[in-house]
Amino acid sequence: MKNWNDPTPRQLECLRAIAVYQDKENRPPTTRELATYLGVKSCSTPYSFLVRLGIKGYIKRDPKLSRTIVILEAGRKALEEQP
Repeated sequence: MKNWNDPTPRQLECLRAIAVYQDKENRPPTTRELATYLGVKSCSTPYSFLVRLGIKGYIKRDPKLSRTIVILEAGRKALEEQP
């Protein structure tokens, strides 16, 4: 049974994009960079993913500053559990 706190497939894709970007660029992505990576035109889509991932405890960020996304332990575990 799925837990309400589990990330959706699209949220996991966003979380994975953050991890890949951080590994490659040595810094977190901006919301616009996430939108490009996810293939969406609007920044509101990745923004909503970031808000939900923060509420669920997978990331931490400062919404007033750019490039402040930190993947927390729960986020790392969620990425490890997915193929």
